Amino acid sequence: MKKIVATFAFLVGAALLDGCSGGNQTPAGHTYSTTVDVSLSAWKPATNTAGQTGFVVDLPLPQLDAQVVEHGGVAVYYKFQGSDRYEPLPLVFNGVIYHAYHSTGKLSLRMFSATGGNLGAAPPPEVTDFRAKIVIF
Repeated sequence: MKKIVATFAFLVGAALLDGCSGGNQTPAGHTYSTTVDVSLSAWKPATNTAGQTGFVVDLPLPQLDAQVVEHGGVAVYYKFQGSDRYEPLPLVFNGVIYHAYHSTGKLSLRMFSATGGNLGAAPPPEVTDFRAKIVIF
């Protein structure tokens, strides 16, 4: 009986400590999801820090407040022309790396060559009909 009581006391104590630490808790009220159609004309030429040319779309997203940026997270998924599924980022498809950055109020969708080269004058044809799913937590 003493062993059961001691085990129970340990488990309760551990749960209390975990609840007070604030370690792995998601900020309350910061769950949001949306899908965004991104037209071919929305992609603008850009250069990354390695000097590669590619394309970027900056989306205003007021749900990305300071609380989410500092303590939450953002997951982005892409759905390409002719596909019936969303793929999580980062993603390499047909030699192009697709990824996203976020900051307060803005989500930046990016595409650059996965091989270190430049993408050229226009985005790849698979982004003609392109949808992004954005999940904020």
